[in-house]
Amino acid sequence: VSFVFGLIPTTAVDFDPREIRADAPYGSERQVTGLSAQVDWDLGTMTLRSLTGFVDYSFQSATYDGDGTALDLFTVSRDETSQSLSQEFNLIGTSERIDWLIGAYVLDEQVDLALFTTTPAIVSGPFAQTPPVRSISNPSTEDSQSRSVFADATVRLSEQWSVFGGLRQIWEERDFDNPNILELNLGAGFAPISACTLLGLPDGRISREDEATTGRVGVSFFPWEGAHFYGQASRGYKSGGFGVSACRNTFEPEELDALEAGMKLTSEPTLPGPRLNRPPDWTATLGAQYRFALGDAGSVTARADLYATDDYALRPYQRSRLDFQAGYTTAAGSISYLSDNERWGARAWVRNATDEDYIVGMLTSLPGRLATYGPP
Repeated sequence: VSFVFGLIPTTAVDFDPREIRADAPYGSERQVTGLSAQVDWDLGTMTLRSLTGFVDYSFQSATYDGDGTALDLFTVSRDETSQSLSQEFNLIGTSERIDWLIGAYVLDEQVDLALFTTTPAIVSGPFAQTPPVRSISNPSTEDSQSRSVFADATVRLSEQWSVFGGLRQIWEERDFDNPNILELNLGAGFAPISACTLLGLPDGRISREDEATTGRVGVSFFPWEGAHFYGQASRGYKSGGFGVSACRNTFEPEELDALEAGMKLTSEPTLPGPRLNRPPDWTATLGAQYRFALGDAGSVTARADLYATDDYALRPYQRSRLDFQAGYTTAAGSISYLSDNERWGARAWVRNATDEDYIVGMLTSLPGRLATYGPP
């Protein structure tokens, strides 16, 4: 019998992403409720736009096999909830030579996460420790607020040349409450202790405030139809935050200054070499819809779509057939109703009507692989 890492027999694992080798069932319930609204006010030469969004998310998992093998190494349960509310205002203007936009954006979000791990293999067996760690709990709450103001404009100098630029100012605040990071339950005779306390690091509430200015400036050239040459300098921003699996683990925001130049043509040559992850050689989409007029009662629109794709790579190494997703075809459809005054409507839809089985992403993690399948 051969072993992975010299400890786990290969008979206890399976490297096929479509097969599960586990000693406990997997089960979870995920609920997402989202609301969005867009309201436009015509101000003559300008438009005022309001964009509002709300998302309520919850995820609950039954206790599942956390090691992905047929051995009883450790089991995990995970409960997560989050609520986010966003509001954006845009003032949009356009003229013969200039398109411009100014706006403001606000986001408030709260995320509550509870991870609980039991460790049978550390209590007994080849991985046993003294004293045994019977369970590990890791609850956390994070509150985030993000505010920004921004402006962007494109100026057409001629039919072929235009310049563009924009600025965004960002303010962010985050509070992270992780009162018992990696609490270790050592069983009878031992009080639960914090791993952070053992390391001499305090638990509790930590905060951070960040501020950044981002933007872009560039030029575009359209020498003929179907050709676009451009160059731009830009600064990007990625928020800082907190890690939930380590004591007072904060990470700084990132800024990226980039210079970019390129061209976009209607056809481009295919470059030799290993295939990129995800892009197939070709895709095809076919859609058809028909509108049924109902007079003063409004209208009903029926639509059907087909999507077909060639095979694509899931991993950069591409050493076996398991690193690729075979080509497939999916079908979708919808029926929608629009009132006569076009002020309200309703829509029912189905996607992947034939329940096609396909993988959209893969993560290799010894001793197995984790695959993400497309929605049913």
